[in-house]
Amino acid sequence: MRKETLHSVHALRFLAALAVVVHHALQAFNLPVSVDAAGVDVFFIISGLVIGLSMEAGDKPAQFVIKRLIRVMPMYWVATIVYAGMSHFSWGFTAPLSTYVRSACLWPVFGTDWYPIYYPAWTLEYEMFFYAVASLALWGLGKRGRVVTLIVIACLVATPIPVPGRPGAHFDTRFFLEFGAGMILSLALPALLRLQREIGLGLVVAALGLFALNYADNSPMRALVWGVPSAMLVMGLLPFDGWSAFKSKAAVFGGEISYSLYLTHLTGLQVASDIASALHLPILSHFWGAILVGIPTAVAFAALLHICIERPMLSFLRLTLLPRIPGKSSGQLRVEKTSDSASA
Repeated sequence: MRKETLHSVHALRFLAALAVVVHHALQAFNLPVSVDAAGVDVFFIISGLVIGLSMEAGDKPAQFVIKRLIRVMPMYWVATIVYAGMSHFSWGFTAPLSTYVRSACLWPVFGTDWYPIYYPAWTLEYEMFFYAVASLALWGLGKRGRVVTLIVIACLVATPIPVPGRPGAHFDTRFFLEFGAGMILSLALPALLRLQREIGLGLVVAALGLFALNYADNSPMRALVWGVPSAMLVMGLLPFDGWSAFKSKAAVFGGEISYSLYLTHLTGLQVASDIASALHLPILSHFWGAILVGIPTAVAFAALLHICIERPMLSFLRLTLLPRIPGKSSGQLRVEKTSDSASA
């Protein structure tokens, strides 16, 4: 028996993050295409899959919580500080202290259209709530908490929850459908890994077709029009998990920097814009300049921060904090494979 990473999902993380970078790099051109924002929906599906596998792996609740916090929050704080500094020096923007504190805690101002300082991090508010639900279920029921988490998610989606301070408004819970879909994939993972590749290819093609069909549909039905093809894309790639391209150094590194890329791409795009302006070359104001200069700069910036900050910081925190928590290590996106079966 040996452990292997889910290479296809790991590589898909990078593609999802890159799609979001493309969305923001080209947003200024008012293109009638927004499906690149569906990278977020792919991330939510993957997050549900990861959490489902982690819950099954047998971590103690405290270990589970610390792993999630270590992976998400420190790099988010770094990215927020970097973006806040860039905003101040580039735009002269300074927010009230309460906004910085709320952003650090991902605690919104209820009753308003509130965003954290680094506004793409609105997705982390959903992630942290999902982690809280999963952590409580794991604490109370162990591995069986995965099913309870799914039930709670279904209830959250089905029951309108009023927003404090905003009469008639309800929390947007549609994205929890995507977390739930990812958890269902974790339950079905052994069968999905054994799917015939022809079926997997069909799912990928169908997913891309649905994305193309709904290329501008960022609507209240988003969890369906983008969530369904996102789930199909993850499912379709799993039978190709052993494909050498997914195991290449480039694909592995891309997956490793995906979180940094998502968290810092706006700063990277601003860096490219500032350098171009200083050289009197307004490259990012042109479509191909944004594609050929802005996006690669954002990826390079994220890779630099990953190597210099995220990687050593994660290693230090894991070595420092996790050994104090008893429990079996699970490892994200890992499965145990035998000759005749596969289990998370």
